Amino acid sequence: TLIDKVQKLDIIKTLLDLYPKIEGLNYLDPLANNFGRKSGALLKVEEYIDTLLANEHDPIRKAETEANMRKEFPNDYSTLQTIVKEFTNYMKKNNLITYEIQIHALATVCTKPYEKILAKYAKKDIVVDEFQDTNKVQLQFIKTLTMQPNFHSLVMCGDDSQAIYSWRGADKSIMLNLDKEFPNLEDVQMIENFRSTRQIVDLANKFNALDKSVLTKNLTSPINGKPVQLVDATRTGTFQNVLDTVIRKFLAAPRNPKYLDKKEYQHL
Repeated sequence: TLIDKVQKLDIIKTLLDLYPKIEGLNYLDPLANNFGRKSGALLKVEEYIDTLLANEHDPIRKAETEANMRKEFPNDYSTLQTIVKEFTNYMKKNNLITYEIQIHALATVCTKPYEKILAKYAKKDIVVDEFQDTNKVQLQFIKTLTMQPNFHSLVMCGDDSQAIYSWRGADKSIMLNLDKEFPNLEDVQMIENFRSTRQIVDLANKFNALDKSVLTKNLTSPINGKPVQLVDATRTGTFQNVLDTVIRKFLAAPRNPKYLDKKEYQHL
């Protein structure tokens, strides 16, 4: 059975309650994101578990993850290791899987003992979206599907500039070197943007040009808009921008006796 995030966090919480508190984690607000404060205990341990499971078949990345956690929690690393082990054991005992475990189950199906299962579910035409976030295990699964007798076509869609899942083993270099994996590959560039204005797209092109690790792109847009206004997106800046907007809209709105008087907000 594939469990969702809530079920997964519930299992992790049960395990956290069984062991001493890990120094440096927020137990009072276990779902807190690290926003200049301690990371929430639940989210941090979940991140650790997911990253290790995602890199189960990549010894180098797995070792890097373990080294980072040992550095971040030198006094409680063994406790973290135990929790991860107990989580894995619980999942196996109760016949449960997460998304990360599911990917490895697919990889297992690609091995010889399971050839009949693979042949039964192999599809003629395959479409893979968000391909920039593909990891080595997923790539191998896709390649195996293309080797089945009924295979006809494969379409992969992605943008290397939007690769955001390296923490779970995703490797955008896979996309950049697809011609080596699929010799008959036809490359189609979709550079016209129908969602954003020309001004936004032009600015995006300038940012993309700064990143030398991605493909060179020159996006276009048929939509004319207003000049782009840049705002301070640092943690402090983001908070201040939101606060300023709320105050400005509040002060401009008609006075409503149900809410606090506008004068009480002037000091902000």
